[in-house]
Amino acid sequence: MKVTVYSRIEIEKVMADGNFPQNTAVISFYDPAIKRIDEGYTHVDYSNICDTVFYSELEDLDLEVLKRKEYTYDTYFPEADDMAAFIVSAYADGKNIICQCEYGQSRNPEMSICC
Repeated sequence: MKVTVYSRIEIEKVMADGNFPQNTAVISFYDPAIKRIDEGYTHVDYSNICDTVFYSELEDLDLEVLKRKEYTYDTYFPEADDMAAFIVSAYADGKNIICQCEYGQSRNPEMSICC
């Protein structure tokens, strides 16, 4: 299984160019704060290109901020078990995984979870 990290801009270009890889599952992270900044914001729409997608709305916070806010994994990421099952299923089906977030940076907790 190959795991690749893309930003929103990168994956939208891949999709527009017709280069979305076959046999791939997607974990798409998006930050709920963006909707407060941009009312027209929507997450990346994979509906016409991939039928194996897990959308995850998570705050884009550094680990230090999580500690200060006294988040636990259960309170910050209640869908962790569902995502784990998604990954196990993708692996069993022989799929690669694309992890996509707004900026494609592996510094944030959600990318750490994915990778």
